[in-house]
Amino acid sequence: MSAALNGRSILIVEDQFLAAINLEDTVRKAGVEMVELASCLEDAYELLDAITFDVAFLDLRLKDVDALPLGEELVKQGMPVIVYSGHAEQRCAEALPKAIILHKPATPRQILRAVEEALA
Repeated sequence: MSAALNGRSILIVEDQFLAAINLEDTVRKAGVEMVELASCLEDAYELLDAITFDVAFLDLRLKDVDALPLGEELVKQGMPVIVYSGHAEQRCAEALPKAIILHKPATPRQILRAVEEALA
């Protein structure tokens, strides 16, 4: 468990159920207090309207929808973003230069390192 993660809140925007559950399980075991899952942009925006998160995991492709605009909006608001995707193309690095890129699949150690880096 990491003291840096205790009491933190994380939004996971991921449409692949097993990937989302893996992320959730990993961060909860490390002490993250609140984790919310969104499998589509509509759900993500509803959660963001209701809750303040410390960091967001963002898959760039949700079904056939491009989630990059959500990432850009979150970065503009000052929220740390971890792009968790198998599709982290060059355009992501250009559009989200402050985002942390974490390629799927990632180990629990890589996931936690990315969260700690995002919160630093």
